[in-house]
Amino acid sequence: MDAQPHFFDGQLTTLMDAWSTTIDDMSVLICELTNAEWTLPSPCPGWSVGDIAAHVVGVERRLAGDALPDHEPDWSALPNIRSDEFSQFMERDVDVRRTQSRTETVAELLEVIPRRRAQLQALDADPELMVAGPAGSQVPLGRIMRMRVFDLWVHEQDIRQSVHKPGHEASIGAHVTAEILVSALPVIWGKKVAAQPGQSIHLKVSGAISFECSVVVGDDGRAGFTANPDQPTSSLAMDWLTYVALSTGRSTVELLADQITIAGDAELAHRCVKLANIAP
Repeated sequence: MDAQPHFFDGQLTTLMDAWSTTIDDMSVLICELTNAEWTLPSPCPGWSVGDIAAHVVGVERRLAGDALPDHEPDWSALPNIRSDEFSQFMERDVDVRRTQSRTETVAELLEVIPRRRAQLQALDADPELMVAGPAGSQVPLGRIMRMRVFDLWVHEQDIRQSVHKPGHEASIGAHVTAEILVSALPVIWGKKVAAQPGQSIHLKVSGAISFECSVVVGDDGRAGFTANPDQPTSSLAMDWLTYVALSTGRSTVELLADQITIAGDAELAHRCVKLANIAP
């Protein structure tokens, strides 16, 4: 029996619909922003609300096959940006648009969405079809669509938190995100936390998306989902948006301690929460 909770049917058509719905939601939200809201800091480290919009535009234009400027930011002025190649690659499309007006970036977004939608609709409905990823490498279509839905929904929530306009906490994009976050729990518990054979973690999430699941490390040292143990080594309980914030690096266990309930081995549970971030 598969003890892992599932949040959508896993079909490519569902992912396509989730992308379409989520990017439309993002577009409406971005178009409603004021100039003052555009400059607000977001929960995404180092990025403003406008930077998030620029990021979405840059990624979707790259996926659409557009030739974009080869821009090199002043990295000394961007201390929050990690030095790894992927982080710096993603920053280029953001930084090049920091000299643009809000109107110009919004116009780019509104132009690329229908083009990108038409491209996706023209593709064969094969999740294993190899397509160009944002960095140019070939990636299975199903994987890239999961990545895009996850990225778009999390960034939509970043903007909503910044401008105090909550919404879409249980949309199809949220359910795809839940699938991705929960799927990472065995890796977090088994590899990052380095829990030992027989040690288990029970997670209970409430709110707009609610679920319970447990992961245990087997005798072979590999962690996997299991039926809820009667006495897990550690237990965690929190609401959905707290879980998202921790799992995407938007906040820390220290800042959200009053929203997290820990039982059992507190040290292991604390490490699990502290190492929960799976966002690139």
